[in-house]
Amino acid sequence: MILDKFLLNGKIAVVTGGTKGIGQVIAFALAEAGADIVVVSRSPHPDIEKVILDLGRRYIHHSADFTKREQTKNVMPTVVQKMGGLDILVNNAGIIRRSPEWSTPKKIGMIP
Repeated sequence: MILDKFLLNGKIAVVTGGTKGIGQVIAFALAEAGADIVVVSRSPHPDIEKVILDLGRRYIHHSADFTKREQTKNVMPTVVQKMGGLDILVNNAGIIRRSPEWSTPKKIGMIP
């Protein structure tokens, strides 16, 4: 079957920023496709763990704040050690601040 080509059975996926929004949906979709999931975010979210474990997948949460370089250095070595490898990386971590354009400070060198 053609859909079998999209199965991720036995793959290990890391999703940064996977506890909210798009990252959370991506983590769920990868788990539904068969991947074991590592979510990297500032704090764990037990409901995400339950959903992924209920799908029959392995799940690990790794706490890290990507604005702090010292916390990012051990993410991948920890993933490889705990999960046995890494096949997929979804680099989704980020912050969005919604505010009117005129309230955002202008930075030198930016195109007006």
